[in-house]
Amino acid sequence: MSDDRSASRRRFLAGVLGTSALAGCNSSPSETTPSETTTDPEPTTDPEPTTDGTTTNSEPSVERQLAVSLETVDSEGTTHVEVTGQGSHPDGIDRVDVSFGTGETVVRDREGPTETEIEVRRPVPGGQRYGVEVSLVPTDGEAISRRGLSEYVTRPRMREESGSTVVANYYPWYGPDRHRAFVDEPVVSDYDSRDEAVVEQHVDWATEYGVDAFCASWWGQGSWEDETLQNHYLPNEATDDLEFCILYESLEMLGEDLPRSFDDDQTRQQFVDDVAYLSEHYFGEDNYLRVDGRPVLYFYAADQLQGDVEAALAAAEEAAGEELFVVLEIVDWRFPTTHDRKLMRAADGVTAYEMFRSIPDIDENFAERMASFYPEWLLAAKDTDCVFMPVMMPGFSNRMINDDYDRPELTRSEERTRRVCEYTQAYLDPTVDLSFVTSWNEWHEHTQVEPSEEHGTSDLEIIRDTISEDEFDHWIDDTVALTLSFEETVKESVITGDDIPPADDRDLAFALETITFEKDHEAVVEPYNIGPEGPEPHYSGGVYAQASSEAKSWRWLGGEDGSVTFVFDEQILEAETVELRGFPVTGGLSGTLSLGGLELGSVDFGERRSQSYWFELL
Repeated sequence: MSDDRSASRRRFLAGVLGTSALAGCNSSPSETTPSETTTDPEPTTDPEPTTDGTTTNSEPSVERQLAVSLETVDSEGTTHVEVTGQGSHPDGIDRVDVSFGTGETVVRDREGPTETEIEVRRPVPGGQRYGVEVSLVPTDGEAISRRGLSEYVTRPRMREESGSTVVANYYPWYGPDRHRAFVDEPVVSDYDSRDEAVVEQHVDWATEYGVDAFCASWWGQGSWEDETLQNHYLPNEATDDLEFCILYESLEMLGEDLPRSFDDDQTRQQFVDDVAYLSEHYFGEDNYLRVDGRPVLYFYAADQLQGDVEAALAAAEEAAGEELFVVLEIVDWRFPTTHDRKLMRAADGVTAYEMFRSIPDIDENFAERMASFYPEWLLAAKDTDCVFMPVMMPGFSNRMINDDYDRPELTRSEERTRRVCEYTQAYLDPTVDLSFVTSWNEWHEHTQVEPSEEHGTSDLEIIRDTISEDEFDHWIDDTVALTLSFEETVKESVITGDDIPPADDRDLAFALETITFEKDHEAVVEPYNIGPEGPEPHYSGGVYAQASSEAKSWRWLGGEDGSVTFVFDEQILEAETVELRGFPVTGGLSGTLSLGGLELGSVDFGERRSQSYWFELL
C-alpha cells in the first residue's frame, strides 16, 4: 500500500488580525498548498511621492498577523507534526509558543523583531489527530493565537510488508473417515488433509487469489491435526510459499466448562505447556506468520476467559523463550464490554471467528449490521494498545452438524460477500492491515471460500479484488474524535440508594441527549439524537447503554476513567460550534471537552436538569 502521508497534506491557519483580535480565535482549518500561506503583500522600499513633489523613504507599516500551516511528515520511521509559517507584530515579537495536543509546548525566543518565520517539528505517537496552538507573543500587547488540527496519524506499523495481509482459518482435520459432512461439494476430489496433491492445490489457490497465510486449527499435542501439520503439511515444499500460524482450540484444550479461569493452576499449566510445545515444533518455521517480529497465536473462544490472563500469557512467553503476538477471538455481535477491554489490555490483537447470530432475520442487511459493530471494536483496540482484525465470512449454517434444519442460517450471496469484504477492508487497523477469513475449508458450517462445485472460485475472486488489494482507504483516517472528560463521577448506588453489586455499579457523570454541530447557527450535519432513533456517533470509553423516558432518550457517560470519546466523520470540521445537550447525574459536576488533545473549554453542568452547553471548535 502506498503511503502519501509525507506528500504535504497540510492544514492551514491564517489571518490578518486587527487590534481587536483575541488570542485563541476559533476558525475551522482548511486544506491548502504551501504557496497560499502568505497573507501580506511583499514590502516595497521604493520612494513614495509627497504632495510637494519630493519623496520619502518611509518604512512600510507592520501589521498584526499570523499565518501557519500544519503537515504530517515521516522521518526515519517516525511520524512528526510539522508547523511552519510567518508572523509579524508592530510592537516586536518576544517569543513564539507552539503547543501540541501531546501536551508538549515548544518555545522559540525572538527578543524583539517585528517579523518572524516559524518552523517547529515534533514526533507524535499516532492513533489520533493532533491539535496545535501557535501563539505569537509580542514584547508589549496581546498575543496572536491560531489553532488547527492535523490529519489522522497512524500508529507505527507492525508489519514490514506493505499492503494488507489476509489470513484464512484452515482445518487440517479431513481424512478418509474423518469429517465427511460437506454442505457443498469440494472441487478437490478425495478430500484428505494428508494428501500431498490436496495441500498443493490449496496453496496454489491461496497464492493466486491473495490469501497470504493459513491459520491452522490445532487440537493438542499428538492430535490428528498436530500430526497432519508436522508430518504432511509442513514437509510439503509447496507450503513454503505461504505463511501459517496456529489457531489454538481452547475449548478442546482447556475444557468447555465456562467461564475458564487462568487462576486455576491446571488450566494455566496446560496452556503454558501447549505454548512451549508449539514453540518447539512450529514457531521456528521460516514461514511462520509473525507480527512485530513475534509469532502469531490465535486463541479461539477467549471471551469467557477469567482470572489473571496477563500473567498466564507472560508465563507462556517465558516457556516459549520469546514474546508472542496473541490474538484473542472475542469480537462479537455487540459493543466491547469492560471485561473485553481488560482482555484487550492483556493481548496484542482481537478478532471474531464468525459474526453470526441465530436470529430469524440474519439474512437482512447482514453486511451492514455486522459492520455497525466494527468501529467500536477498532476504537477500543486503539485505546487499549491492541490491534483490531476484522473477519470476512461468506455464509454460515450449522444445520447439518446440529441435525436441525429449521435453524436460521446465513445464505450465500456474491453481492453480500462483496459488501462484507468492502466493510472488512474499510475497518482494517492501519497498524497491521490484517484480516481473517472464516474460513478456508470449514465445510461443515458452510463458511468455506475454497472452490466448490456450487460456487466455484467466486469468493476467492472477491477477496482478491477487495481485501487483498494494496491500496485502499481506512475508515479511521477520515474521522474526528472529541473527548469529554469529567472532574469526577458518582457511583449509581450512591444516587439510587440501591444495593448494586460492585461489578454492576456504574460510574456516572452526565446523561447525553443530543449533539449538534453548527455554522452560522445552522447545523452542518444532521444532529445526533442519542437513543433508538439515532443517528449516534461512535463511542469509546465511559459510555453505557441507552435509556429513555416517554419524552426523550439518552446515554449515561462517565466510566472508570471518567471520560468518553465521540468519533465523527470529518465533515464536522466545517462547523464553528458544537452543542451538547443533557443533564448531570447530580449538581456540582464539571467537564472539559477537547479535540486533538487541545482543550476547547470547560463547563460546570449546574443542577440536574436538561440544558445545552456550547463549545467553539478549532
